[in-house]
Amino acid sequence: MFSLEDIWSQANNTRSTIFMDNSKFEKAIIHKGIKITNERGVYTIVKSSSSYYDEIADEEYDIFLEKGWVIGRLNVLMNECEEELDSLFIKIRNCYQDNNRKSLLFYKKRKEKVLSKYSELHKQLNQINGKVNENPIGVKSSKEPIQ
Repeated sequence: MFSLEDIWSQANNTRSTIFMDNSKFEKAIIHKGIKITNERGVYTIVKSSSSYYDEIADEEYDIFLEKGWVIGRLNVLMNECEEELDSLFIKIRNCYQDNNRKSLLFYKKRKEKVLSKYSELHKQLNQINGKVNENPIGVKSSKEPIQ
């Protein structure tokens, strides 16, 4: 289990994060659409689901607190992809019903981009989980001598 201060430290130590120091009371770290703010010791995690930031759900906070910054961030980004895919599938279905070919092509291309992003996030998550479980039961590590 991690605290929000631990999550802040992990985010601060992650490469390619952007650290913002707006005032002596408010600081923020942003990485790929996920932002953690520290305002006078009160930590908040938000996501950029549109042109503004929305606070993440309680279930997503639980994952951050249980698994840490990297896995929590990947989880939030994957959830956003799933929500967008649900919306796109509805729009695609409506384009078929309305026989709107131009919009259909647009939504299908958008769907492919979102699926590609989701696949990349899932791949990153599997790599991290693979590192955590480097030596599953019954599998010899290359570092261990074979007897």
